[in-house]
Amino acid sequence: MSARIGHSRSVLCLVCALFSLGCQAKAPLRNASTLHNKSHTIDTPTTVVSAAGVTDVEALLRRAEFDLEAKRYQAAADSFALVSETAQLKQERLRGLFGLGTALDLLGEPQKALNVYDRYVKEAEPGQKRDEIAVRLVRLFTYFEEYQKAAAAAGLISTEQMPLAKVAIFASIALFSLLEDRQADAELAIGRGRSIIEAEQFDRLDVLPRDVAALYFALGELRRRKGEAIVFDPIPENFSGALETRCQWILDAQSAYSQAMRAADAHWSAMAGVAVGALYQKLHDELVTMPRPKAADNDKRRELFDGAMRLRYSILLKKAAAMLRATLVLREKDQASSAWTARAERALADIERAQAAEEAALAALPYTKEQLQQGLDDLAALASAPSSQN
Repeated sequence: MSARIGHSRSVLCLVCALFSLGCQAKAPLRNASTLHNKSHTIDTPTTVVSAAGVTDVEALLRRAEFDLEAKRYQAAADSFALVSETAQLKQERLRGLFGLGTALDLLGEPQKALNVYDRYVKEAEPGQKRDEIAVRLVRLFTYFEEYQKAAAAAGLISTEQMPLAKVAIFASIALFSLLEDRQADAELAIGRGRSIIEAEQFDRLDVLPRDVAALYFALGELRRRKGEAIVFDPIPENFSGALETRCQWILDAQSAYSQAMRAADAHWSAMAGVAVGALYQKLHDELVTMPRPKAADNDKRRELFDGAMRLRYSILLKKAAAMLRATLVLREKDQASSAWTARAERALADIERAQAAEEAALAALPYTKEQLQQGLDDLAALASAPSSQN
C-alpha cells in the first residue's frame, strides 16, 4: 500500500516537473513576441549629447520653441540646428528644420533659411505644413530672382492660402512667365493678383507688403516689354505717334514700379528704382542711334533735328536721374539691399555722364532752347516726310 502511494507520488512529481519545464520553455517565446510588437509601436526619443550635456530631442525642441517665442532667435537656431543634425526620427528632424528655417529667417539670413526650407519641402509629406514652407520658398526664391524655382515651389502648393500668399504665388508665376517671354501668361497671373490686391485693399496701405511690391514689379516689367517692342530703327512711318506710344508705356511702367517702391522691403524699392532709370536710358540710347528722317536733308535741318532730339533726351535723362537719386536716399542705410543699391549707384553714374554729354552738346549748338522746342513741334512733319515723298 505504502509502495503504491510512493509510486503515485513519484509519477505526480514527474508530471508536475515536466509541466513546469514546458511552461518555462514557452515563456521566453511569449515575451520575445511581445517585445517584437512593441519595437514597431514605440519610438524611443533620440538622445542628444552636446557640450551643454545630455538631453532628449523632445526637451531640446521645447526649449528651442520657447527661445523662438521669446525672440531669442540665435539660441533657437542653435538648438533647432542640433536637432536637425542628430534626430533619428523623421518627425523630430522636420520639426527641427521647420524651426531652424524660421529662426534664420527672423535673424535676417534669407539664403540660409532658403536652404533649410528646401530640405524641409523635399522630406515632408504633402499637406498644410509643407505648403506653408513652400510659400516661404516662393517668397525667397522670388527675392533672389530665381523665378523658375519660385514658380516650381508654387506648383507644390495644394491647399488654400491666405490672400497675401496668393499674391506672392501669382507674382512668382508672372515673373517666371516674363523670363520665358510668355507675356499672355504673365498678364493673366498679374490680373489675378491685382484682383486680390483690390479686393483686400492692399494698395491703399501706406507701406505696401512685399508680396504686393513683387506683383507691381512684375506689372512694371510687363509694361516695359510692351513699350520696348516699339523700335525706331528703321524709323516707323508715324514716328511721332510711335514715340508718343513708347513714352506712354514708359509712364505706365514707371507708375507700376513706383508702387513697388512703396514697399517696406528695400530690395524691391531699389530694384524698381533701377528699372525706372533703365526705362529712360534705353529710350535715350535708341533715339541717339536711330537714323534721321529723310526730311532732314541738309546740314541745318540735321543740326536742328539732332538738337531737338537732344533736348528730349535731356528731359528723359533728368527724370531717370531724379528717380534713382530718390531711391538711393531712401536705401542709403539699408544693408539688405546693398547689391541692388550698388547697381543703382552705377546706373545713376551712367545716366549723369550721358546727361552731361547732352547738356554740353546742346550748349554748343547755335540755337536757343525755344528754337529747339520749335524743332520738337516740327518733329512729326519731319518724320512723316519720307512717306509723303515716296
